[in-house]
Amino acid sequence: MRRGPLLLRFGTLAWAAGPSPVVWGSHLHRRLRREGGGYESTCDVAFETPLDAFGTTVEGALERARKVVEAGGASIDGTPLVELRLATMTADFSRQGAVSGSLRFEGRLAEAPAFPFAFEGPADAFYAALQAASEALRGDGIVAEQIQETPGFWVFPTLAMAGALGAFFDRRTGRTVVMGSSMPIERWLWGYERGLVEEGGGVLVVTEVRDRKRTIEALRWLGVGFKSWHLVDLPFRLPGAASRTAVSTLHAAGDAFVWHVERPSAPA
Repeated sequence: MRRGPLLLRFGTLAWAAGPSPVVWGSHLHRRLRREGGGYESTCDVAFETPLDAFGTTVEGALERARKVVEAGGASIDGTPLVELRLATMTADFSRQGAVSGSLRFEGRLAEAPAFPFAFEGPADAFYAALQAASEALRGDGIVAEQIQETPGFWVFPTLAMAGALGAFFDRRTGRTVVMGSSMPIERWLWGYERGLVEEGGGVLVVTEVRDRKRTIEALRWLGVGFKSWHLVDLPFRLPGAASRTAVSTLHAAGDAFVWHVERPSAPA
């Protein structure tokens, strides 16, 4: 089997240190074609805990963590961990001497967890989209319980608070787009559907003005050199304004004006 995407799940960890919420990860594995293909969950898991959950010093935290592992009896959401080991530690020291960091544990569940997302349509298409999103995200974990499905998209969120929010897969074109943290997921999809999430700036074409004041405010944000008298003769074109940086402004403008995006045709 080949290693597939990393899925992150929310659960409850029960062990000698006491019960606690946990975000744990496990890779899907791709079955060989002669085994039926597709992906399956595996028993191998990993999770991290804050260093200070085990002690105020590195030595003390490591000693207590090792004792918790040796005590055995750990489980995630009621499924026993038949193997558990302390894998790695990261620690940072402030100028004041305070220590922060995390401990990474790796283990093996007694049985493989069920896939936590029910999807419609062919399994091969969904797993291909999941794999494409994982590759676009450079292997970042995808939060399984937060995967979304719409008629046009599969959305694969991550836990990242900075950088990528995740990726979405266009089910109609097969395109994968990584979403930065500059705006929420719903705004990314809104902008993509309107041709704003493309490389390079397109031409924003205003064809109707319904609220002049709000239209002028929005276009001044988007276009250097825009003047209100430009709206006297419609349609008005604002070159370079149709880009992902314009999504929030255009979304906030609502129905103040009617617009669309024009992009140069690719050379034949």
